[in-house]
Amino acid sequence: MDDDTKLAILLLLMPIGVLVLVLAIIIGGEKFSGTTVLQIIAAFMTVISAVMIYGKGGWAVAGYNTMTPEEKSQYDEKKIARGCGFIMLGTAVMLIVIPYGWPYITLGITAFVISIIVGLVYSNVCAKM
Repeated sequence: MDDDTKLAILLLLMPIGVLVLVLAIIIGGEKFSGTTVLQIIAAFMTVISAVMIYGKGGWAVAGYNTMTPEEKSQYDEKKIARGCGFIMLGTAVMLIVIPYGWPYITLGITAFVISIIVGLVYSNVCAKM
């Protein structure tokens, strides 16, 4: 499957996932609180970040997938995907801990900031060939 097909499938699945989540909230009523929604989104992000940290999914990285083949040859796709995976993992951690109050919010924001720094440095320094 080529990158354009993968991107099209991803773009089709995202709104479907949102619709399923909205329907679950409507049907579930009080069972689905804001905390549950955040944790479901964080679970999806954790799975996607694990795939990206493994080095797959570089085709889904905004900016990289719009580069020309000549520009892409200057970067290591696996390292760019790993850097974005680190950022997504920090975001997922932040979403998981936010509903539990201030001490955990501080932990989540710290994890988020560290993941952004690590992800950006890793993507920019290590991904250049």
